[in-house]
Amino acid sequence: MRGVLRVFVVFGVVATLLAGAGAAEAASYDCRKARTADEVAVCADPLLSELDDIMADFYRRLRHYTQNFDNAMGLQAQLVDEARDFLRRRADCGGDRTCLEQAYRTRILELLRRWEAAME
Repeated sequence: MRGVLRVFVVFGVVATLLAGAGAAEAASYDCRKARTADEVAVCADPLLSELDDIMADFYRRLRHYTQNFDNAMGLQAQLVDEARDFLRRRADCGGDRTCLEQAYRTRILELLRRWEAAME
């Protein structure tokens, strides 16, 4: 059963990434408050905004799914630390779209690996 679930999760992510995005609506934060070059770039770009939404959704789901694990406190702290690391990497990109896209794709894959490990 876990194998089937993994296939659906990965398929959904890949389909979403390949489908591209429409107009930039909003990222996982309030675009009206975007001040830094990376935040402004994400809000201005439909694909980056979509990647941000996908990443934020996976992060929230992973945090929720793992909250009752035996090692939940340590795992939750690790997820928060990794999120902070990502935000630093994203900030280092500034307004460089290519860098931002790569940072998001890498982070989404990291979260997928975490999700897969959590299901084992």
